[in-house]
Amino acid sequence: TNQGGNAVQLSNGTNNQFDLIEPISKAITRSEAGASITFDSVQKLAFSAMGTLILSYCAVSPRTLEMAEYNVKFKQNVQTVSLLFVAPLVTLLSVLESKGTNFNALITTFYASATLGYTLAFILEVIVTTLIRLGVFLIWEPAIFSLTPEVPLIILPWTLKEQQYRPKRITLFVADFITTCIAAPIIEE
Repeated sequence: TNQGGNAVQLSNGTNNQFDLIEPISKAITRSEAGASITFDSVQKLAFSAMGTLILSYCAVSPRTLEMAEYNVKFKQNVQTVSLLFVAPLVTLLSVLESKGTNFNALITTFYASATLGYTLAFILEVIVTTLIRLGVFLIWEPAIFSLTPEVPLIILPWTLKEQQYRPKRITLFVADFITTCIAAPIIEE
């Protein structure tokens, strides 16, 4: 192969259109690799940033603040969310080799995990937490299930306060311990 990046003549003695082969160039540095980021990847990053901003704006509490105070709280939310990117970004940059790295695949992986991955993990955690709480209540407080004609079973663990039912502390501790320390880490991994 020619080091200058020019077409190379094959030495098999035939002359046809397949004799000239263009060498494939790979990115050598991060600046060269950055030039190969596609519009699709830029679009995914922009969508993620806009989604973060919209959710930060919607997360301001209380909703009755004056506009100036509301914007200050919004900026605080954006700063808090931005801090969440520092540790993963430092870790990524410390182990990333720019030579041969496909940044578009990296961005696609980030986008898939930040959108579909987190959403599915959240939904699965709510379902598993509901089942764990129902199981713990079945073992330690079966009297809770007397509320089921009025309250559907699937939302029973989430409506105890509205029903003026006070479970024992040990029951709540066991349910929260199993959910937080066992089930959630397994789901997130």
